[in-house]
Amino acid sequence: MARLFAVLLGLALSGAVAAAPMPFPKASKPRPLTRDGMVGTWTVHWGAIPTTFVLSPNGDYVCHWPGVKYIGSWGLDRDGRLWITESNRPDTATSWQSYAIRLNPDLTAAQRRLHSFTGPVEVGAAGVSVRLQKQR
Repeated sequence: MARLFAVLLGLALSGAVAAAPMPFPKASKPRPLTRDGMVGTWTVHWGAIPTTFVLSPNGDYVCHWPGVKYIGSWGLDRDGRLWITESNRPDTATSWQSYAIRLNPDLTAAQRRLHSFTGPVEVGAAGVSVRLQKQR
């Protein structure tokens, strides 16, 4: 045993034994969107129109569109899309609309600190870009 230790020590001192390589640094992945992280009041630019969304913990949704109030529900799907189902006339069955917004998963650190997201509407209003910024 002492002999083995002496051999290993001699190899280490002679430079024949190299230390283990340093591990690669962990790649910083964007934080996935979570329901808890989305709860709150958001300033939203739906295309060029500024509005406000309120996303409640229980899935309730309120939108204060200029001159109109929409109510409904919201949720996140597995693909990272924000789904909104809304109506400004909830008693009228045909007035309900649904939208899916693909929120950008590759946010910079500054955008994450500001709780700011951008993305296209993929369902319900194709071609519209949306920007959300959480109010403090």
